[in-house]
Amino acid sequence: MKQTDDRELIPISAYRVVGGPNNGLMQVSPVKHNKAMEIYNKMRDDHWHESEVNMSQDVHSWNTLTESEQKAYRKALAFLSNLDGMQLYNLKVIQKELTSPWYEMAISRQRFDESLHVLAYSLMIETMGFDAVETYNMFLTDDLLYAKNQFVRDMNEQVGSGDKIENFILATVANQALEGIMFQSGFLLFYVLSEAGKMHNSAKQVKFIQRDELNHLRLFFAMFEDLRQENPEYFTEELIQKARAILKNAAEMEIKWGQYIISDGIMGLNDETVEKYIKHLADYFSEGLGLGLLFGEGEITPNPCSWMDARMSDFGIDTDFFQDKVDSYDAASEW
Repeated sequence: MKQTDDRELIPISAYRVVGGPNNGLMQVSPVKHNKAMEIYNKMRDDHWHESEVNMSQDVHSWNTLTESEQKAYRKALAFLSNLDGMQLYNLKVIQKELTSPWYEMAISRQRFDESLHVLAYSLMIETMGFDAVETYNMFLTDDLLYAKNQFVRDMNEQVGSGDKIENFILATVANQALEGIMFQSGFLLFYVLSEAGKMHNSAKQVKFIQRDELNHLRLFFAMFEDLRQENPEYFTEELIQKARAILKNAAEMEIKWGQYIISDGIMGLNDETVEKYIKHLADYFSEGLGLGLLFGEGEITPNPCSWMDARMSDFGIDTDFFQDKVDSYDAASEW
């Protein structure tokens, strides 16, 4: 961040996502980073409250779940509640590096959304009568959940020592991994239960959360694109491979976790379905970022849970939200 004299006029063209001039003010008009403001307004328009969903009906539905389904539900809820808390902290670190007032406003709104999600998961935990301390701290007794939480923490360390701009670019990719792979696959179990006529209101709560997460994905995709336009020299073969590794490692971790929580058998889900669905997500977001396919051969891994698209479109969400997909990476000079 380049501090400027408060009497020095900063031309709009000089603003950058990171590493630009900053006079400590929030001049948001005229706008340079248009996508950031568009997404900020969308997030604001999509405002909701966790109490809008009456969770009490799921208390009765809980007794219709098999023991395996109850186990999977609690583990999925434990991780998602952990992940939103970690994301809330991660966004605070990211926000400190921003020199774009438009992105700073959008990230402020995203942090609000993530805090709302923490409250929503808390409401689910409390309504179902779970021990809150036990649920939030399940990672202390579950080895794979502990490893997964640690994986997320390590991935979030992309903003830190070393080259700040390179690390920030990789942090935007890490956020695609969190929001696009881990969150989206985490929602799958709740929708599967709902499709089977169980825990409908848990799925409704998750659906509001998912709508927010799709906005957040759009935000970090736009940020990645603006960083690419402002810092083309950073988009080397080495950086692209690091970015691909972030997404691929996240997918492989998520496959392990997804197969683990359904290990006792869940209606509509098996190991193969989980693996293909997560590979589909990883391919979709990697391709959207212009990083190429990670698992598919010639095309994105087919979605074995295509009915999930209809779930998202209920809110008027176009699942193909990479409106201006970038070309696959060939050489830094072509970015």
